[in-house]
Amino acid sequence: MKKILLLTLITAGLAGCSTYNSFVDKLYSSDDSIQVNPDDNLDNPDQEDLQDSSEDKPTATLNLNYQPESHEIEAKIITNWNGAPQGTIYLTWRAPKDTNCYSTSFPITKFKDAQDYTVDNQSVLSHDKVCAGTWTATVVNKSDNSELAKSSVEIK
Repeated sequence: MKKILLLTLITAGLAGCSTYNSFVDKLYSSDDSIQVNPDDNLDNPDQEDLQDSSEDKPTATLNLNYQPESHEIEAKIITNWNGAPQGTIYLTWRAPKDTNCYSTSFPITKFKDAQDYTVDNQSVLSHDKVCAGTWTATVVNKSDNSELAKSSVEIK
């Protein structure tokens, strides 16, 4: 008797699951769903617009500070890469003319996309002699050769 009662309960439970599943299937397969016209020209913020070229370009700020005790110029750079790839933004140092010092340029390493902080020091010595004149540092986007930031300091 117990086995028959147990078998009846199991059968009723399985039948209930079957009815529930068919109810859920009918609920989600109704014809009252919203129809979408794929030809509509609506703006979709999740879809990339190939005609819009208003992508933000990289930006940078540059501050120079001369440290006479070490004969170095310290450059503090804050870069907002705005999706620019690593290796496209450079720091360029321009030495004063008619000195033995030389100009240099190197890529800025990207650590994060926004408010990326970089510090660089440039020596103003050549053969233990200070290269007096105007030193200029420029942050350049090499992908389009645009100047992102520029600053100069006079060394006496």
